[in-house]
Amino acid sequence: MQMQQMNDVIKGLKEQMANMEAPKPAATPAESLLPPLPPLVPPQQVQATAVPEIEPLPPVPAPEPGIASFEVSQAPTAPKAEEVQDTKMGYIPAGTFVRVALLGGLDAPTGGQAQNNPHPILMRAQDNAFLPNRYRFEIKECFLLASAYGDISSERAIARLENISCIRNDGTAVDVNVKGYVVGEDGKAGMRGRLISKQGQVLANALLAGIGSGIGQAFQAGTTTQSVSALGSTSTANTGQQIQNGVGAGVGKALDRLSQYYIGLAEKLFPIIEVDAGRTVEVVFTKGFSLETNQQEQTGTYSDLWKRAKSVMGDSVPLNDANPVNP
Repeated sequence: MQMQQMNDVIKGLKEQMANMEAPKPAATPAESLLPPLPPLVPPQQVQATAVPEIEPLPPVPAPEPGIASFEVSQAPTAPKAEEVQDTKMGYIPAGTFVRVALLGGLDAPTGGQAQNNPHPILMRAQDNAFLPNRYRFEIKECFLLASAYGDISSERAIARLENISCIRNDGTAVDVNVKGYVVGEDGKAGMRGRLISKQGQVLANALLAGIGSGIGQAFQAGTTTQSVSALGSTSTANTGQQIQNGVGAGVGKALDRLSQYYIGLAEKLFPIIEVDAGRTVEVVFTKGFSLETNQQEQTGTYSDLWKRAKSVMGDSVPLNDANPVNP
């Protein structure tokens, strides 16, 4: 009985497995509610353009085996154009000196902004310049400009060169900036002068004004009476001395203001170093320069002027004085 039940169960399982492995019938497509799609358009074929052929690059040659060598130059760099010195004919080196004469006097200031605002001074060369190794250079009768200020401690006027101007033999003007200083008759830098100060007289006036102010205040104090109370001290003029009190107060205040004025004036004054004209001193150039550099820049000529002067005054005007430079 049990065997028959088991056979029925096995048979039922085989029928179920057979039904599962059997192919299912194809389902009928359901009708679509959307409208049909348009037909597909095939894409157009693009014709390819011909690409020009590129020639291949030549092959790079293989480096030769070996050790590469190079040299490093230790040569100095070329100097700048402005640093190159002109050593041709007409060049005056540093250390050259010449004797000059002062064409004008000088009151060199010593205080305030004296060094920042020096006074000009004009000089004329009395002889040719002395160059190194016993050489000479013809700059006689040339003009030199300098700026000077006073030194109160040494009582000397310190002058620095600024410019030299000459007229060449061909009549062209030469105007060159130079650097140098002036040496006095005693061989020291600067020119010794007279120290002049006006502060003493101004201070004396301030002293007299202060004394007068004190006398006026004394008269005022002698004609007043001071009284001290809980409210402070008060001063009242004595009976019958009101005029003396007013005169003393007025004179004291006026002279006090005058004393302050003289003191302010003394603070603005400063001593000067007085140098007379006509003195013969030496000029030393501290930097070399050439009288040829500005020849092309000057277009003016003085030949016609001196020719007319000679024709009017005769032989009394030598042309050598107008043409001192002969480089």
